[in-house]
Amino acid sequence: MDEKIQGLYEEINRVGFRCMYYKGSHYLEQAKALIPQVEEFARWFLGGDSFGLGKEDYGALSENLIGILQDCADALEEGDQVLLMDALEQGILEYLGMFLPESYFAERETVYVEKNAR
Repeated sequence: MDEKIQGLYEEINRVGFRCMYYKGSHYLEQAKALIPQVEEFARWFLGGDSFGLGKEDYGALSENLIGILQDCADALEEGDQVLLMDALEQGILEYLGMFLPESYFAERETVYVEKNAR
């Protein structure tokens, strides 16, 4: 699941980047293609153990994730790009990030800094 989480994390970021920097990026269509992966992650998270969290904390996170998934569904139904971006980039990414190692973020930061230094 680790590779799937990292791949989805990167894809959500990529779709958001394209939308921000390229006009006519078709965010809704591109993001809609990621929904099966988002659903797979959500089923895994909601069907798993509590990941070492207390019962109350896991319950609150699960409830919040269900709300984020509902926002995704509403956004797709209404064609609301802003709501979908918020649900994916401020919601789902936070959950995915919980399962990525610190080294992943450190490596990404190093690559970003090196690219900008050139």
